Amino acid sequence: MAKTTPKIVFFGTEAWGVPSLEALLDAGLDVAAVVTRPDAPAGRKRVLTPTPIKVVALAHKLEVWEPERVSEITARLKELKPTLGVLMAYGKIIPQEILDLFPRGIINFHPSALPKYRGPSPIETAILEGDELGHISFIELDSGMDSGDIVASHRIPIEDADQLSAPELYGLVGESGAPLLVEAVRKVLDGTAKPKPQDEARATFSRMITKADSELKASKSVSQLAREVRAFAGWPGTKMTLLNTLVTLTKVHPANPETAAPFYDLKPGSVVHIETGELAIITGDGLLVIDRLVPAGKREMTGREFLAGHPLPN
Repeated sequence: MAKTTPKIVFFGTEAWGVPSLEALLDAGLDVAAVVTRPDAPAGRKRVLTPTPIKVVALAHKLEVWEPERVSEITARLKELKPTLGVLMAYGKIIPQEILDLFPRGIINFHPSALPKYRGPSPIETAILEGDELGHISFIELDSGMDSGDIVASHRIPIEDADQLSAPELYGLVGESGAPLLVEAVRKVLDGTAKPKPQDEARATFSRMITKADSELKASKSVSQLAREVRAFAGWPGTKMTLLNTLVTLTKVHPANPETAAPFYDLKPGSVVHIETGELAIITGDGLLVIDRLVPAGKREMTGREFLAGHPLPN
């Protein structure tokens, strides 16, 4: 009897999952179907837009499923008879009735050192906590919140990780982790993987990022605000009204204590022009220099460029 080629179903939505999908294909693995979120409005004109995963899947002429609810694909999966699932940044809970249709289970690519930072925002949370970045865990998906057995874990060295935004870090982890995912998939398929249970006593959780996180609260510490700008860079952004203009901060850095010293008597939220010609705001314990920002409805610009068109009052 001829040996049957294992069929893989890939679940994903976000752009950082694209390298993994392409790596599975480049490795000659049979991705029999791709499950992604339905097209959604995007941009200021709210144009109906496919997910990055769908765009790549269609370019490779793969079958794409876009269920509103995951249970809608139950019949298709029963007909397909897949061997293994791969899931990353899909954004929906996989019900047990779907998990049971994969003889080798579903591997979840999670960008943290599980059981630390389970949940929807592991990299954002690590940035906010000032924690080490560049961790990857491949786990057997179960009905819990990222609680399945660990198939493999890795630490990806990232240069200047403490300067990068969450979208940049997701991109780097996705790119670096793609070949490691292929390795994990092969081991699961050939039965050589040795999954290990997570230590529940060490489990911590990340939370859902919301639109409310976009509001800059100048009373916070300068280091915390700098981390928030990096963590919320993809969505919802860090916003404030600056010189009567709503702006989104995209790159900032804390000023050194010597630069901040002359402004310690000013209240948090005050806008100042420091001696280097840069734009800065007073925080709860220092000075936050605004390197780049996006005024509402306009292009990204430097703090200096913004100052040129919005001079400080005398």
